[in-house]
Amino acid sequence: MSNEVVIMTTGNWLWGFFSVTNLQFEIDQLQLIPLVVSGDRSAVVHSWSSMLIRASISCFQGSGTKSLSLCTTVVLHAGDGNKNAFKALIAAEYSGVNVELVKNFEMGVSNKTPEFLKMNPLGKVPVLETPDGPVFESNTIARYVARLKADNPLYGCSLIEYARIEQWIDFATTEIDPHIARWFYSRVGHIPYLPPAEEAEKVALKRSLGALNTHLAHNTYLVGHSITLADIIMTCNLYLGFVRVMTKSFTSEFPHVERYFWTMVNQPNVHKVIGEVKQAESVFPVQSQKKPAQPKEPAKPKEAKKEAKKEAPKEAAKPKVEAIAEDEEEAPKLKPKNPLDLLPPSKMVLDEWKRLYSNTKTNFREVAIGGFWEMYDPEGYSLWFCDYKYDNENTVSFVTLNKVSGFLQRMDLARKYAFGKMLVIGSEPPYKVKGLWLFRGKEIPQFVLDECYDMELYEWTKVDITDEAQKERVNAMIEDQEPFEGEALLDAKCFKSGGAALSDSMALEIDQLKLIPILVYVQLFTQKAKPKNPVDLLPPSKMILNEWKRLYSNTKSNFRKVAIGGLNKVSGFLQRMDLARKYAFGKMLVIGSEPPYKVKGLWLFRRKEIPQFVLDECYDMELYEWTKVDKTDEAQKERVNAMIEDQEPFEGEALLDAKCFN
Repeated sequence: MSNEVVIMTTGNWLWGFFSVTNLQFEIDQLQLIPLVVSGDRSAVVHSWSSMLIRASISCFQGSGTKSLSLCTTVVLHAGDGNKNAFKALIAAEYSGVNVELVKNFEMGVSNKTPEFLKMNPLGKVPVLETPDGPVFESNTIARYVARLKADNPLYGCSLIEYARIEQWIDFATTEIDPHIARWFYSRVGHIPYLPPAEEAEKVALKRSLGALNTHLAHNTYLVGHSITLADIIMTCNLYLGFVRVMTKSFTSEFPHVERYFWTMVNQPNVHKVIGEVKQAESVFPVQSQKKPAQPKEPAKPKEAKKEAKKEAPKEAAKPKVEAIAEDEEEAPKLKPKNPLDLLPPSKMVLDEWKRLYSNTKTNFREVAIGGFWEMYDPEGYSLWFCDYKYDNENTVSFVTLNKVSGFLQRMDLARKYAFGKMLVIGSEPPYKVKGLWLFRGKEIPQFVLDECYDMELYEWTKVDITDEAQKERVNAMIEDQEPFEGEALLDAKCFKSGGAALSDSMALEIDQLKLIPILVYVQLFTQKAKPKNPVDLLPPSKMILNEWKRLYSNTKSNFRKVAIGGLNKVSGFLQRMDLARKYAFGKMLVIGSEPPYKVKGLWLFRRKEIPQFVLDECYDMELYEWTKVDKTDEAQKERVNAMIEDQEPFEGEALLDAKCFN
């Protein structure tokens, strides 16, 4: 028997690929060995250079061996919308390999049959059926398909390119895919939905996307100047995120990742497999984890059959988006549209009001509240006052604040359809809790009443907008007017986005622990406690960072007197500084009306020096010159004031942008 030998030589080093003989042929039987070639023996290979050459001596002939060619058809078992199956199918398009996708594959049925379980006892998809037996795990299948073509450019053209391709495959598998999957699958009910856990996944995902964005800033593709297997696997792993949970507002922080993804999905060989791709307009809503109530009157069989016949062709028309699933998970079944999405269009656009509320810093009553009443549509929205029924129990301030934070956290399911203000009132216990809510529709949405158990703890009264006294009460609550109805405000919380309820406290209340002990225990016993941050061990400070952040955020007028007395590069820096959120406040200014622009910042840290863990973890720190503020220097104090205030012009130049880290 003879072998095919592939040789690469550089200087006095010769690299030879040889195939193992007397064994059934498999792609992974190729091994890499170094051979030293002396000056004398190099004469034997007189025509060799520092390039790859092939010496064919005949390959895999004789008894007991098999050879696979590009004409060989292998069968892929998976649904036609499975993003992990896309990896092998796209690799096949680039390699000219025949991969046949099994027909009529139904997740949860086809992968539970005895025949399938023989190929993969765990019932995972995808599985590739080859002449030599089955192969499972999506990355392995994609590698197998790519290696069916000799010298496949998907694996690069040198040893270092091969290594870097494997590096980015691992990165896509360990740093991108798990965070997107856990974010999405917690929302569809495959794993328990815990908002703090979701927030942690988003932070980790942003960190990974930041690293990817940095690499792609100077590279069109992950490795070299053409598409490789790493690009195929990275794109397939990003696909679930882009179409389900990563909205434009989320991905805009990573413009190079955006450019890369849209470049990849519009490549002919990729587009042929996955079809048209549309980015998610909103994060996939949290699905109820309650068991559905039994209908009082079961539908008649005849009607059910008719409905099934009508609905069947609609489902078949869009297979590629419905069956996105991990190797080990069944594809979630999409629930019908929220009834609120089926209401007639309203002249009031909720996001525009939320943006106006957030961005108005001065003349709040005239600009923001005046704008609210101009936007308000009583045909499409309704306003409601709520009063906590058990104010006499609110005897401890932080427990009361946590109670309100928990309510807002559980209201996240209504984020697309609601805006709310919650006030904790009183200078001493018992504290009163009152709120104002704007809901889509003329009544409180039924799914909110069903899913958020806090709703029954409040007395709800619909606002009569023809009553001027009630309208003025609405104004006062939106404005956080103090005193409110003759009493001091202890705190005011706003519900306007998914993360709003997490800013003040993530503490679980006692009644929460009683209601969801399994979810809490999962969180407590599956996470190892981290050692305390050294900054937490410093002596107590008279300055409470959250109080300053709240003061900064809530000051709408007389900013200098009240608050100070008391673009992609910068966004990436602030994103990576998230690890210091508990211990820092920062302002970053982009200065100048034309390039080159100047970037300057002001940071407040919890200790006398910049914390070491920030210097170690955030690589941006070394890109800036850091100077400690001398508070005895009046000029430096005035510069601090100007930076906090976003003073324009700043040091004689226009402000292009000002960003706050709080």
